Amino acid sequence: MPQHEPMRQQILTIALTAFNQYGNTLTMDQLAARLSVSPSSLSPYFSSKAELVRQLVSFIRTRIRQPPLSFSYRSLTDELQDLLATYRELFTAFSQNALFDLKRHYPEEWGSIMELRESQWQRIATAINSGIASSPLRPVDTKLVQIMADGMLLAPFRQPPPALAELLDILLFGIARRAP
Repeated sequence: MPQHEPMRQQILTIALTAFNQYGNTLTMDQLAARLSVSPSSLSPYFSSKAELVRQLVSFIRTRIRQPPLSFSYRSLTDELQDLLATYRELFTAFSQNALFDLKRHYPEEWGSIMELRESQWQRIATAINSGIASSPLRPVDTKLVQIMADGMLLAPFRQPPPALAELLDILLFGIARRAP
């Protein structure tokens, strides 16, 4: 089905928008209507709505840019910014409604997202611990930092997306004035 790949990508892009709007109530008929095709024309791509959701999660996972594993040539701030941007993308690709429906109706797909999230957090924690060991950062509980990051990075569900660079600056340097 390689010749169908561009069409599959287009379908998944539109399906993501529809799934974010309707969540689990999205029907294949609604998706077909958005695409201006007959529902039967979707069957070569997805055998069911569950298959569509599986492919949506896979589509998101492959679309999220993973920063390289080695950052020896970059600053800690750049590394953390890249890692936190990827961490944030894991959740902002789906609407809050869609995430709730994934968790409730598609536990394997939800688990896949949570597994990637935890893997990404481990990379962030490693970078923080490296910064602590080399002294640019003071010792902190990385689990507490994760709770703070989740609160900051998941806030776009309730308001416009925050400026990641500004959040990272506050996270790294706090709110106290810096000496001139």
